Amino acid sequence: MNDTKGDINVDWSFNAEAAAFLYKEALMLDEQRWDDWLALYAEDAVFWIPSYTMLGEPVTNPELSINLIYITSRSGLEDRIYRIRTGRSEASSPLPRTCHQITNVLVAEGNSRRINVTANFQVTSWSHKRGAECRSGRYDFELSRASDEYCIQRKKILPVDEITDGWYDIFSI
Repeated sequence: MNDTKGDINVDWSFNAEAAAFLYKEALMLDEQRWDDWLALYAEDAVFWIPSYTMLGEPVTNPELSINLIYITSRSGLEDRIYRIRTGRSEASSPLPRTCHQITNVLVAEGNSRRINVTANFQVTSWSHKRGAECRSGRYDFELSRASDEYCIQRKKILPVDEITDGWYDIFSI
């Protein structure tokens, strides 16, 4: 059943499945199950946290703008995980504990092979170096399905805060 609200065309048949997938990704990050988390991403996946313009709008072209994070392949994500595991990342050493909370999961459009999903998030983290931090915003996912499981083609993260005195990493937002 489809329902149109504003300019979002909702296909409710995919919602529960998409939500379960997003919850699984969040749990893998919180439990630091890096190999399982990486397996959720397509080889050509894009992981993007855009910066904001002087007018308070997120940048729209990652190739022509400064980004908070812009990784264009699973191998780029694997490199990031390698630096986290080996302690070669100053931002991630020591590794904080995180708790991802995901709400308002909504499939904006989709079919049996590809869906676009949006969700709100809040991530609380704690480390000896920085203490407690809380970040929130919106996720935009593009998920594809080649077999029984979805995989992440694109994850765009829009933080609420335009300015932070901390850092962003793949697990902290």
